[in-house]
Amino acid sequence: MLKNHLDQSVKSDLSLVSESRFSVGIDVGGTKIAGLLLDGNNQIVTRATLPVPKSSTESLLDGLARVALELIDAAPSEHRERCSVGFAIAGWLNATSDFVRFSPHLPLTGVFVKHELEYRVGRPVVIANDADAAGWAEFRLGAALDYDDAVCLTLGTGLGSAVIANGTLIRGAIGMAGELGHVCIDPTGPECACGGIGCLEIFASGTGAERAAWKAGLMMTGRELVAAAELGDRDACAVLDDVARPLAQALTMVVGTLDPGVVVIGGGFGTASPYFLDSLRRQYAALASRPESRPLVPVEVATWGPEAGAVGAALLAAHHKS
Repeated sequence: MLKNHLDQSVKSDLSLVSESRFSVGIDVGGTKIAGLLLDGNNQIVTRATLPVPKSSTESLLDGLARVALELIDAAPSEHRERCSVGFAIAGWLNATSDFVRFSPHLPLTGVFVKHELEYRVGRPVVIANDADAAGWAEFRLGAALDYDDAVCLTLGTGLGSAVIANGTLIRGAIGMAGELGHVCIDPTGPECACGGIGCLEIFASGTGAERAAWKAGLMMTGRELVAAAELGDRDACAVLDDVARPLAQALTMVVGTLDPGVVVIGGGFGTASPYFLDSLRRQYAALASRPESRPLVPVEVATWGPEAGAVGAALLAAHHKS
């Protein structure tokens, strides 16, 4: 059943909004479709969630459209026709963001998802990679608000990233710019879900942290590892240091290549542990160029949390339509 959580105090004021454009953002993860409606002042009006239908591609597309239509209907009647819609999808998209090249956890690989969703929703939609959408939320309304150039990393089960240069979200020649999680850092390492070898996300992610813990003899989940480190467990702290190390090395390459004004760390694993973030900052600072030749780039914590993807999708849709 679709769960609709309305902020009644905001909903009661919708009649006062006359010219603002509303936008819907929907983030589809491995287990849950999470959507929200933004008003013209970028305030969240209402939210809706639905378990991910995994029985078929058709059922998933129908579920996404169902959430979108529910949220459009929550907008004031005079704004529904102009309400923009964006979807954040965990997967690799093509350069025009209408086709899913590969999605490891969703039955969308090889699907022209933009066409399918526009047919179901009855209006143009914007499709974005979930990490790109999360990065755009941080750039427009979050930790990267004061910067024109930013790199935003999302550390959860895997590692996603978004690159923003001169105020523009960079997609690249085939739509896969900024896939830092799938850069090879160990040519002798294990195979990644993407088919590559020794990808960064194998080591620097929630899944990577669990693997590192087990290798160290700690039979802990990522959440248990983080909790133990926050309590000062030396073994847990050592594991998180090991997880932060390859990411710190990658940051030096990112900073040297892209020259961002800020690096933002988000995602369920990325923001769960102050110890991990402190370790990442320390190791990055130790590896970086001397401050007199290249000032350290600040490494900040994302502000939007689990709603970053949906917020970013809504903002991208509104930006595309404006």
